[in-house]
Amino acid sequence: MHSYFIIENHQTTIKIIQEILEEQGEYYCIGTSDDYEEGMNLILKHHPDMVFINIDQVDINTPDVFAYCREMQNYITNKIFFIALSNDERKAYQALKNKFYDYIIKPLRELDIRKTAMQFLKDHNVLPPQTLCLKSYKDYTILKMNDILFLEADNNATDFILVSGKKVSAFKTLKTFEAVLPAIFIRIHHSYIVNIDHISKISFGKLKCSLHHNKIHLPFSKSYRHNLDYLENALEQNAVSYN
Repeated sequence: MHSYFIIENHQTTIKIIQEILEEQGEYYCIGTSDDYEEGMNLILKHHPDMVFINIDQVDINTPDVFAYCREMQNYITNKIFFIALSNDERKAYQALKNKFYDYIIKPLRELDIRKTAMQFLKDHNVLPPQTLCLKSYKDYTILKMNDILFLEADNNATDFILVSGKKVSAFKTLKTFEAVLPAIFIRIHHSYIVNIDHISKISFGKLKCSLHHNKIHLPFSKSYRHNLDYLENALEQNAVSYN
């Protein structure tokens, strides 16, 4: 799944982008804004993969939209892929010169958005690593990603809890592993990162999730609400209501 954010002051444009990307099944929207300052705050908070941005929409606080985008990238370790939205075809060159991933001319055409969405998937759907290698001095422990149920913080160390019930400890913080693990692992609590492939039930009301193995129940934390939103959006794509 790839996340995206939209900075745009026309609701019709926002709705068109959301509808087409929702059809793709591999995108979820983490928010929209019609204000540059608010948009930057939310983007720095949620770290989307893509940002659709109206480059015509300048204001007194943001006279240079390209400098604005560069500033955002300075604060985030992951690369943001910006897609320019404009009524002016001449601005396409400016967008590409400023290293935007793509540009779309308004009024939006469904085909143009679909092409951008599919090209992004083609460029970025790289197979995640299948194993994790933990090094301790001259010892190496290799864990299969699918064998990891969850990670639990233990002071300045991290415990890997495996499907077999075995526990493997590593003397690195949970935050260290959060930065290197593939997308199937998400931080749900100050003390927990969970493998979403092993989740059997989620209660957003009680802020708890259950795992397939050993009747394990892990708590969610409201401070990781953006990750809960990721999970909820991912599940919503294939959910079947029974009430």
